[in-house]
Amino acid sequence: MKKLLLIPLLLLSISNVKAYENEYFKIDIPETFKEEIAENGTYKWISNDSKNNDNIIITVTKNQKDNKYNIENYTNENINEYEKYLEDEINKQLEEYKIKVDVKNVKKDTLNDMQTVSYDVIWPTKESTGYDIYQKGYAFTTENYIYVYTYSSDSELTNNEDFKTTINSFKTLDKEIEDNNFLKNKWKLALVIGVFGGIVAFVISALKKH
Repeated sequence: MKKLLLIPLLLLSISNVKAYENEYFKIDIPETFKEEIAENGTYKWISNDSKNNDNIIITVTKNQKDNKYNIENYTNENINEYEKYLEDEINKQLEEYKIKVDVKNVKKDTLNDMQTVSYDVIWPTKESTGYDIYQKGYAFTTENYIYVYTYSSDSELTNNEDFKTTINSFKTLDKEIEDNNFLKNKWKLALVIGVFGGIVAFVISALKKH
């Protein structure tokens, strides 16, 4: 009897997400999210739930053959330096709005069998928009592309099931890096490309509306 009860529950959970796939990646998107027009390698989904201000942004940029980035080769020193570098670069973009973000928990990890650098950003935008923004980001490098996934919300992401569903289903469709040549003097740029390709523009747009 218990097994019979589980069947409709499983069907319900499956129907709550839609499998999205293109030539670059695949991911499960909750049905409560609306896809916006993809442009310039940026893919965005906005929650239709009036109870939150969640959004998902994935950017895809070229990993140039003669200027290859490989997260697998990032050192602890690279990661520690990147935390400050990322915070400084975002704050430059927000300088006119007098907002300073807090970047933390930058670390190298393995997610869905892929090497990644993850980070947290808190955007203190409550005075401007009515809510602060909590963001979790993950960067991935493959033979041909640099991917950055970001999930942003007006509440902390610890128990956010939509965030868990999307990031746990995310998979790049490009092959692993074959050329292990790594330009250490340019490591900083790899992740910033993706971050500025989506989330900063989104936050600035939200600030301008208020």
